[in-house]
Amino acid sequence: MATRTTRRGFFRGAGRSAAGFAAALALAPPSSHGVAEGAQPAGKARYWNKLEDGTLQCVLCPHACNIPAGRSGQCRARAARDDKIVSLVYGQAAVVKAEPIERHGLFHVHPGTSVLTMGTAGCVLACKYCSTYTVSQGDPENVEAQAVSPEHAIESAQQAGCAGIAFGVNDPVVQLEYVIDTAKLAREAGLYTMAHTSGFINPEPLKEACAVIDAFNVDLKGFTESFYRSVTGGKLAAVQAAIETIREQDVWMEITNLVVPGQNDKTTYVTKMCEWILGTCGPDIPLHFAAFFPRYRFAAPAYSATKADVLRDLRKEAYKAGLRFAYVGNVPTERAGQTTYCPKCLQPIIERLGYEARNVAFNSKSRRCMACNCEIPGVWSTGVVKPTPPPPRPEPEKKAEEKPAAPAKKPGAKPSAKKEQPAPAAKK
Repeated sequence: MATRTTRRGFFRGAGRSAAGFAAALALAPPSSHGVAEGAQPAGKARYWNKLEDGTLQCVLCPHACNIPAGRSGQCRARAARDDKIVSLVYGQAAVVKAEPIERHGLFHVHPGTSVLTMGTAGCVLACKYCSTYTVSQGDPENVEAQAVSPEHAIESAQQAGCAGIAFGVNDPVVQLEYVIDTAKLAREAGLYTMAHTSGFINPEPLKEACAVIDAFNVDLKGFTESFYRSVTGGKLAAVQAAIETIREQDVWMEITNLVVPGQNDKTTYVTKMCEWILGTCGPDIPLHFAAFFPRYRFAAPAYSATKADVLRDLRKEAYKAGLRFAYVGNVPTERAGQTTYCPKCLQPIIERLGYEARNVAFNSKSRRCMACNCEIPGVWSTGVVKPTPPPPRPEPEKKAEEKPAAPAKKPGAKPSAKKEQPAPAAKK
């Protein structure tokens, strides 16, 4: 877990800018450390099968790509080489930077601390509005990157004064072997880890990640299969299954919904999404409504940024549905929508503006509201407060056995006398 701090310094780290961290993050040349004992060697991938006909199939994500020799899968990060599937991005960091944890849409995970954010080329999805498309939609062989072993990542985070490591920028699913290896070492070193993911991953690899990752932010990009298919190239059902898996594995999770005007902003869809989150994850899973800005294939003038009032209205819908923590994101001037309120007495306990957090009435030692002593769910410096479980699902009603209907009587017909069955003849 993260290093403990005093209450006065609890949120001090959030005021530091990413630019200020950059100086501390001057990465030294990779150390002489080899891959940790038991860790996955660089380049070698797990999560693939060789089919009976010799075809190599990746089973990391629901795309289940059959990859011909010398070619890469849909994510561009995994390829078939020498009769096996290899990772083209293991330890190949295209982005390495230190920044506040709040940038990843985690408001209930060590507020005010900084994380070393790492990302690679490639992605399991192809979102038409991706803000990091130059990296996520790029080929690893064409995207500039630096070699960062798991050990080197730990050293860099510590040198930069970070309390944790965040795997994001692109979807960390494509470098899952590296994520797992690094997260194991981070836990030993007292650093927390988080993954900012689309949730487009198969259950078994996800369960392995859940065993070592401290928190997830899952982008639930919309709530219709048509939106997922046409805008992201993914499947809503697969993401829902991942969210259910994370919840079942008892790992802290927050959900982000990027609201694209005219695409996924209908109140009816958002209400259904909130009701599904409540029924699947419970009332304490924070939901972030983030503003969209035109970019990539959803560029201006055809597309416009999300208005803050729309996000505020959707946040109200989340509360109406029964969620207890809902936020507005990507609006730097928004204070109320980024503030954490006590769900019991409704007093502000953690205020935020941009990516800066300020402790107003949160007791970081007891993890409770100072006004009413209500315990606040989250991953805090002194421990984890687990969310309230989802309400039990009602059992399907048993249908009463229907008796066959009596034959319809003809109009005007007289009731017939009931014929008695003759008694059985006596045996001689």
